[in-house]
Amino acid sequence: MALGKESRDKWWIVVMIANFGIEFLHQGYLKSVGVLLPSIVLYFDLSYSTMGFILSLEYCTYSLAAPIWRILSKRINPRFLATVGGTGTGLAIVATYFCDSPSAFAVMFFLSGFFGAAVFQVAFVTLQQHCKEKFGAANAFAMMGTLLGGMLVPLLTAGLHQAYGLKGALLFLGAVSGENFAAVLTSVLFASGMGAVVAGMFAGKLYDITGSFVAAFRVLGALMGVGLALTGIFAYLTKIRPNTNSTRAEARQAQQSHED
Repeated sequence: MALGKESRDKWWIVVMIANFGIEFLHQGYLKSVGVLLPSIVLYFDLSYSTMGFILSLEYCTYSLAAPIWRILSKRINPRFLATVGGTGTGLAIVATYFCDSPSAFAVMFFLSGFFGAAVFQVAFVTLQQHCKEKFGAANAFAMMGTLLGGMLVPLLTAGLHQAYGLKGALLFLGAVSGENFAAVLTSVLFASGMGAVVAGMFAGKLYDITGSFVAAFRVLGALMGVGLALTGIFAYLTKIRPNTNSTRAEARQAQQSHED
């Protein structure tokens, strides 16, 4: 579906909830970085001013890259762009686990903001298309995700930091930052339910084998990245079906014009 076309209203609630989730995760991620800031400064042995500049790259790029993704959305399937954006964001943050230099760490934050802009751009325009006259109220509800994410996710990150250290907390942020959107929300919820059944046993088995929770974070993060990549491939290969009702109506109108 092109971004400039009108959409039906039947999905507006789903789109609104998906936007709420995007705002919840993104703002929670930004605030969680603040929780980890002292540990990041000690790990890389940098000043707070330098690390503050590096961490600001994410939101700066997130805002400045929006026009680029807007131009691309006119030429490429927006759902595919959102999938690429969510995948890129998650993988970039997961990659911070392996960064041992400040420059590599800065590049990963730059990429997470760049790809995150794709999700935000598509999600915001899709919300406007589906909600139409309800856009004001729907956008206000979505923005509530910013407030809740900024309050709740840092608390969880602080607990994970205490339990698993800086690297484990960064892996967690990477896992949750593969942001969801309306096109795959139903599949994600179903997969989450299935994952809740088997993921705990799988992670426990990895811990029994390796004696460390780090392996579980790595494997599950990699599986999430693969799943998001496959979703993007499927979205790209899937063709948008034409509106058969409008096609039939046009055929009847053409036939009547010919008879006249």
